[in-house]
Amino acid sequence: MADVLLCKTQEKITMSEIMIPKINSRQKGLQIQFYATIPTKYSETGKRHQITGASEDEVKKKFRKEARRTITGQVDLEKHKNDTVAQVVEMFLEFAKGDLKKQTHSRYYRAYVNYVKDSSFGKIPDRKIKKYHCDDFIRTLTNGTIVYSYLCQIKCIVSQAFDYACDREIMSWNFMRKVKINEDRCKEHEDKELGVWEDDEINALQSSSMNCWNKCRKYRNSPALFIFCGTGLRLANCLP
Repeated sequence: MADVLLCKTQEKITMSEIMIPKINSRQKGLQIQFYATIPTKYSETGKRHQITGASEDEVKKKFRKEARRTITGQVDLEKHKNDTVAQVVEMFLEFAKGDLKKQTHSRYYRAYVNYVKDSSFGKIPDRKIKKYHCDDFIRTLTNGTIVYSYLCQIKCIVSQAFDYACDREIMSWNFMRKVKINEDRCKEHEDKELGVWEDDEINALQSSSMNCWNKCRKYRNSPALFIFCGTGLRLANCLP
């Protein structure tokens, strides 16, 4: 009983902290439509969008309802009943944006766009996904064009998205967890283009670095730049 009362008290405190922005109105045909913009922190999609209604009270009610679902981790199941795999992965990436480094999120999103978004696998309704769909998806990628480590990353992104959907009861099971990757069918190594600086380029870098330091001390670590060229050391090795 005490736990129930505590939960209800915490819920009331959370709801009282929700700040509803100014509600505006506009002419919509012969009727007046009221609207407010819900910020990302309260949005189920992670993006700002408008809440509309026939009255200010209706807008407030819809606003609080969505904000409550977002804060408590609940999801409007009716709204997501026809979601595809691609939509689930994109929704997860929007959710994870605040927890990932910018570069990591960009790398994940590129993998999603390149291999999931417009694929036949990505177009399957999430509630109809079976293990053989996941097996087939990974098998199509083990064609000798993708290195094993990157394929593992693609699988991990989809698997995390499915876990996210299962936690919110959008999906019932994460079949991607049991999928195995045949490393022998992956590309052996990633092609990387290596470039070498010419002597005149190194001299120009050294000259510019020292000039910046001697003239205005603008960049504290500028003298270290040309040290990289001759030693191969990384920044952490050069600094005290």
